[in-house]
Amino acid sequence: MSKKFMTAVAAAAVLSSVAFAGPAAFAKTSISETGSTFAKGILTACAAAYTADTVNVDPAAGGSGAGRTAYLNGTVDFAASDTATSSNISGATPNDGRGLVVAPIVGGPVAIPFNLKGKNNAVITNLQLNASVLTGIFTGDITKWNDAAIQAINPSVKSNLPATDITVAYRGSSSGTTQNFLDYLKQQSGSAKITVGSTFASAIAGGAPAGGYAAADSGALATYVDNNNGAIGYVDLKDAKSHPTAWASIKNNAGVYVQPTVARSAAFLAAQTVSANGSVTLNFTKKVVGGYDLSLITYGYAPTGAGSKGTAVKKFLTYLVNTCAPSKAAGLGYVALTGGLKSAALAKINNIG
Repeated sequence: MSKKFMTAVAAAAVLSSVAFAGPAAFAKTSISETGSTFAKGILTACAAAYTADTVNVDPAAGGSGAGRTAYLNGTVDFAASDTATSSNISGATPNDGRGLVVAPIVGGPVAIPFNLKGKNNAVITNLQLNASVLTGIFTGDITKWNDAAIQAINPSVKSNLPATDITVAYRGSSSGTTQNFLDYLKQQSGSAKITVGSTFASAIAGGAPAGGYAAADSGALATYVDNNNGAIGYVDLKDAKSHPTAWASIKNNAGVYVQPTVARSAAFLAAQTVSANGSVTLNFTKKVVGGYDLSLITYGYAPTGAGSKGTAVKKFLTYLVNTCAPSKAAGLGYVALTGGLKSAALAKINNIG
């Protein structure tokens, strides 16, 4: 065999390996995320389904506040937060030159799980609560399940409500779910005992109700309510659905007691105003027929100048909003962004890089 023939074969082999391997074009960028435990379910599902790059969602995400801090400290490539107020946006601006884009990525309802055995020792599942009663419970003014205010709005189970102590389960650290829940109660009731903030115990005058339980995250809160008669809390719908405990029907601003569902949450969120900075101004007193008012938006906190990492974050969040959430969100208990909110989100995501 001639030397020229051997050289040609070798060259062809090299070209063939390049053609099939495509190394440079198909290399994946690895990016990391932490933050909102409310949105962890949809983020995890979308990261698992995503193939363009590798997205590592923190399995022990410590909440929105922890996510913003991690982004500030440069320990993650992007973060998820259930709030986007001017104070925590500026507080999450990193000092390493990466910049900051805040973009809505998904929404969903906050469920109120409870665990209560009636006087007949059977578990009560059909409980109705309104903002006034919720405020009383979570500020410690209503401490028994047979309180007159609870009886008054629950005629079907009034005679079965026991004198069991109410145990309030709440998030122990900085939490966007907490901040939205307290904002809902404050807007609805105007209670002077509530200061809207992301840490529950410090936002309630006099601290959390006596005997309450400080949970590390949404899943731990749901588990606690599951296992403790008399307990009540607030969690994302996915975690509520993952546990056998019932959750309350909440009176909306149209005067109807409704369950937390994706469709009702979507109706409420679609009626809200999108600010110029991409955040959504939640008016928890707005009357939305068929809406579930106790709902929130999760935001992505991402860089404007982080090279290939920033590009990878941009691609993933575009995929989440455009492709993954529309197909997966409802099944998990989340609301995919639509209409003007989706357009605003994609415009903000386009600034990531």
